[in-house]
Amino acid sequence: MRKVHLHCLFILLGLGCFSGCGIYSLNGGSVPTGAETISVELFENNSSLIVPTLAQDMTEALKDRFVSQTNLRVVNYDGDLRFSGVITNYAVAPIAIQGDETAAQNRLTVNVRVNFEVPDHPEMDWENGFSQFSDFAATVSLSDVETSLIEDILDKITLDIFNKALSNW
Repeated sequence: MRKVHLHCLFILLGLGCFSGCGIYSLNGGSVPTGAETISVELFENNSSLIVPTLAQDMTEALKDRFVSQTNLRVVNYDGDLRFSGVITNYAVAPIAIQGDETAAQNRLTVNVRVNFEVPDHPEMDWENGFSQFSDFAATVSLSDVETSLIEDILDKITLDIFNKALSNW
């Protein structure tokens, strides 16, 4: 029994050593030592189809991604890592046509343009477009599934942004 406790103590000490070397996430990305905060400006919505909550949902999803997977703290302005962006497209289109020329599947696509700034490391700054989609049956009304589709798409987009932002360290 004493060996089990000693083994657990060594594991905890080892984990403590890792946390002293920098902030690490579980998915392979890492935040540089010294970065403690993140700021995300409210995304603009410039798409032709406007979903009233999409800009706020995108902003909050990105904050949530970083808070849940790093030790970064969200601040309103001037974070050590800074994001801003624009939703450039929100569109529904048929993707699978049945024999009678009607749609069997539809696809909801969201495109965003993201600016990432690291004031202490300007060589790491970037601007990049991200696009994700989710498919649904044409027999279903978009309004019936829109909330869950948006959640799925924003989860994918924020993961892409997270990976791009933290893969260069």
